[in-house]
Amino acid sequence: MDQVCEIATRIARYDLSVLVLGESGSGKELLARAIHYASPRAPRAFVMENCAAMSETLLESELFGHKRGSFTGAYEDHVGLFQRADGGTVFLDEIGDTSQGFQVKLLRVLQEGEVRPVGATRAIPVNVRVIAATHRNLEDDVRAGRFRQDLYYRLTGMTLSMPPLRERSGDTPLIADALLQQASRELGKPATRFTPGAVAAMMAYPWPGNIRELRNEIYRALALTDGGEVDAHAFSSKVLQGQPGTTTLNGRHTPGHAGIPQPGTLQERLDASWRASANSAPSWSARRSPRRSMRLAMARDATWPTAPMRSTTARCCSRAACGMGSRIWRCRSTCPRSRKMPTAPGSPTRAGRAIRSRG
Repeated sequence: MDQVCEIATRIARYDLSVLVLGESGSGKELLARAIHYASPRAPRAFVMENCAAMSETLLESELFGHKRGSFTGAYEDHVGLFQRADGGTVFLDEIGDTSQGFQVKLLRVLQEGEVRPVGATRAIPVNVRVIAATHRNLEDDVRAGRFRQDLYYRLTGMTLSMPPLRERSGDTPLIADALLQQASRELGKPATRFTPGAVAAMMAYPWPGNIRELRNEIYRALALTDGGEVDAHAFSSKVLQGQPGTTTLNGRHTPGHAGIPQPGTLQERLDASWRASANSAPSWSARRSPRRSMRLAMARDATWPTAPMRSTTARCCSRAACGMGSRIWRCRSTCPRSRKMPTAPGSPTRAGRAIRSRG
């Protein structure tokens, strides 16, 4: 990180375009602001735009401006951000998520030093410094044809890579102290410092969300703190355990089951959870009583309150089945052929044959 700051200080005085690479929340915008305020353009405006937050048409209008009547809803002239930042710096965040059409227009602005608002007949000269940022690997996007090569080389007058917070854990206490003072002012709660336990917990956690996640944890901890010191107990359980994404149940650590995927939809995780519990249970062949089969099926229904029903080609007493991703069969309450006793998971057992014999 010291090397990044040193390079940024050296290039700040020169009008070179800068491309900042780094994960989301790693501080790319802060680095861009530092470059602007350390440059001769510091007295002029610093404007920024998130290129991924708008469509191509709206982004073009926001950056380059438009004339009245140029499109539906254009009731008056609009001055674009490039004109507002004349003499200053324009920061384009998430430049890697722009379309090919917008990239062509941006390339012309950078080459010619002038913008033409949407619907205008003449171009307007502008003098701005462009700093772009992205979390994507633009070199891979250039090779794949998703990003224009000529624009890439126009933006990379200098390339800086912001390391994630987990790779510079020594900066975590300093950043945390600054965020604590900011949170104290905004929340109106006095806070002096972190306890040694809180500092140790912050340095042990990898912070996959980087500074943005650290900020949320500090604000949360300060809101739950009564005294002037923020202790580690005010952090969330995942920070205390040092494992991102780990859940707790009633204060106890509950890591994911080896057979249950942690990502995925709720439906997929419920499917996997039931299959894992069924595989770890005693053999069904050893306990085939109809009463036990009914209890197990009812217990499964209770743990799956929102599971939809869909028909399959599997056979049971009503020739319909629950297709929940596993061969778990049961009769519906409207079954016309049975006494409404569900069968056990797995293949049709003695309980299922007993039900069909009563139909």
